[in-house]
Amino acid sequence: RMDVADKSLVFRFDHLRTLSDQSNDVPWQASTSDTTWVTIDLDSLLAEGRNDKKLIKVSNTTELLKRVEDETDPVIKRKMWMVYYQRWVNALKIIPVALLGAVIGWRLRRGGFLTGFAVALFIMLLVDYPLHFLGENLGRSGILPPALAASLPVFGIFLVVSGLAYKGRRA
Repeated sequence: RMDVADKSLVFRFDHLRTLSDQSNDVPWQASTSDTTWVTIDLDSLLAEGRNDKKLIKVSNTTELLKRVEDETDPVIKRKMWMVYYQRWVNALKIIPVALLGAVIGWRLRRGGFLTGFAVALFIMLLVDYPLHFLGENLGRSGILPPALAASLPVFGIFLVVSGLAYKGRRA
């Protein structure tokens, strides 16, 4: 069972299965007869009240923009802009993903749901995620402007959609 009490997250496990010190054939089958409690301090998990430079992604967008104005370090400022633009691009990424689904459905008319889903997932894994992390690294290192670096996955998906649509027209 899980509960929140006094700014702590408390887990209660009745008869928790644990590793046993006994010499059993199956040691993981041992269980305690008592209750095991795990308590996590919520203040240590939250970013409120902490001025930690590593908690850029935890801030909401309004806080992030306020922190950008106050930040003097250009490296940290570039990271903050990168996170800001990634949020916008991830929100707008639904458009090229929908186009990808439409083109795959047009190309695989008789392929069925599972085939279309597998092709779309394969393209997302090979195009979107690598370009997301490549853009994040290029944007944070200053090689590309943050807005362009955050937009790399969208450009990659549009390129794949264009290629599939062009190839479909020729066939």
